[in-house]
Amino acid sequence: LGHMLKDTDRPLEADEAYGRALALHPDDADVLLHAASLKRRLGYRREAMELFRRRAETGYCADAIAEMTAPDMVKHLTVADERRIAAHVSRAVAPRLQG
Repeated sequence: LGHMLKDTDRPLEADEAYGRALALHPDDADVLLHAASLKRRLGYRREAMELFRRRAETGYCADAIAEMTAPDMVKHLTVADERRIAAHVSRAVAPRLQG
């Protein structure tokens, strides 16, 4: 429902739908990523960063890293966030450099 509402330019309703979905499935990686992206778009950057962190706990993905390190979000990164992102990127890139 959140995706549909977001895609039909109803972001506030989508935000509520994502909130309900997360109440039922708090560790759903897809919902966490979309809810965080929408919070960012709505200007709720601290809330967005918290959701991105929760998404990261389920495993980093390129989309989450890109959102977390965007110019308007980077000031909300902690040193721990930076270390986790660097470690993830290092693990992802190492096999490509070796072979």
